[in-house]
This record gives sequence, structure tokens and C-alpha cells, in this order.
Amino acid sequence: MSSADQLEQAMEMIIDNATIVIDPDETPAPFEASTGEKSKRFRSGVWQHFTKLDKRPGELEECRCNHCGQLYACSSRSGTGHLNRHIFEGRCQKFKAMQFNLQTSTPTDRDKDDSGDISSDEPRKTHTPNHSFHKEDIEHMELQLACTKNENAKLRKEKDELTAQKESLEKLLLNMASEMTRLSEMNSKLKEDYARVQEEKERSITREEFTRLETQVSKLREEFEKERRGFPATVAMVLGQIHKNR
Repeated sequence: MSSADQLEQAMEMIIDNATIVIDPDETPAPFEASTGEKSKRFRSGVWQHFTKLDKRPGELEECRCNHCGQLYACSSRSGTGHLNRHIFEGRCQKFKAMQFNLQTSTPTDRDKDDSGDISSDEPRKTHTPNHSFHKEDIEHMELQLACTKNENAKLRKEKDELTAQKESLEKLLLNMASEMTRLSEMNSKLKEDYARVQEEKERSITREEFTRLETQVSKLREEFEKERRGFPATVAMVLGQIHKNR
């Protein structure tokens, strides 16, 4: 039988067995209107197979399977999916064996008439074993599901880490671009300052050279003036010497 047929029969068995009963001791749901009388709350039929245990303050609520004694956590706010899976998906081996025995059992005494023969008023029903999910198949599927969840969690974690690294790199690139812009502006400013210093230096050298030349010109002018003032006397002395030689 294929897995789809097994799943269909398992769902039919859940629908047949998951009857709804009313528990008058339950606290009314928050959305139920208060009428002055104690409200009634519907409970899942799976609670016919479990018994709630007394708990101390601060402890978790637990319930025990009436067939195998397995303990499960339970709460008024949580669902009963895990309880349904335990009972109706073949996890409880004792309940599964009991269902198998009921379906394959022979007719009871009430099906016989006074003569001891099987009553012919109702045709005899042929019971077949309940083809639910095998325990090995369920455990294999649960293992695959757990592995898939772990892989998804790892991939999600790696994705988050890569996203964080990408954001860090983008911030670093922005900081580097800003720093390069600042350094470029500083380099341009330094070049301008260097050109200005060189220009001022050249101007300083030119001014000093001009001052030196001006000093030399002044000296030459003074010497020229001295020679010009002494020129008539020299000429007169030369002329007198010429006349004397005559």
C-alpha cells in the first residue's frame, strides 16, 4: 500500500475517533461572553486517552497516556496535536495493538442466538488490519524533517552572517571612499600651499637681488660723483704740466 493510502486511512481513523466531548470543569474561553452561569468549553476527544496530573506551583502541566503511561507536556493554551499523533498515528503501541485486536476479533456471544449459532439477521463483517503509518516510516519521516529543519536553520544562520558581513563591507567601502576624498582634498591644498611658498621664495630672492644691485649702483654713483668733482682739478693740473713743458 502506498504512503498516500496509508495517510488517507490514518486521517479517516483520526476523524472517526476524535469525537468532541463537553467538559464542564474547564474555564470558559476568553472570547466567550459571560452570562452569569458557568460556561461550557468543548474539549478534544483525545483527552479520553489521557489523564492530567496534579502540578505544583511553577511546574509544567503534564498528562499521562491511559494505555502506555507515556508523559506529555500539556497546557490550556497549547494544542493537542502531539497527543493526537501519539494515539491516532500508531505511536502508542498498546493502543495500536488494542485497536488491531478489536478489528480482528471473532464475533462475541451477543452476536449468537439462543441455539448457539451465529445470528443470520446481520451479515458478518470482515475486519481487516488497520493500515496506518508504520512506526519505522514515521520515525524516518520525523528524522528527515528534523534534518531538514537543522539544515534550514544553518542556512538561515549563514545567510544572516553573510548579510552582516556584506553590510560591514559596504560601511567600510563608504568610509574608505570618504577618507580618499578627504586625502585628495588635503593633497590639493598642500600642492597649492607649496606653489605659494615657492612663489614667495622666488619673490624674496628677486627682492634681495634688486637690493644688492641697487647698492652697487649707489656705490658707482658715489664714485662717479667723486671723480666728476675731481675732474677739473686734474684737467687743470694736466694743462699746467703741458704749458710748463713748452
